[in-house]
Amino acid sequence: MTSYPTLRSVVLDCLDVRELAEFYRALLGWSYPEGAGPDADDDWLVLVGPAGRRLAFQRVDELPPTTWPDPAVPQQLHLDLIAANVEELDEQHRRLLALGPW
Repeated sequence: MTSYPTLRSVVLDCLDVRELAEFYRALLGWSYPEGAGPDADDDWLVLVGPAGRRLAFQRVDELPPTTWPDPAVPQQLHLDLIAANVEELDEQHRRLLALGPW
């Protein structure tokens, strides 16, 4: 029988860990693990969502801005999110734009 590793987290490199984690916390409604709030670390934060899903944020010194759709510097990573219907999609789109320039 073949053994496979278990995916623990999706990790996003970023220049400001706290800022990006707070953006996704507000967008997704996820929370920090107990005892590991937004002031816990400047280099690494984790959000936990339904079914134990984890989204982590790791500080890097440099991160070239994407030029998408120009392929010079591609998207690098994106999350596909869904909504239940068009009305919910419109509401989430408004929320996303209000959260900031990310």
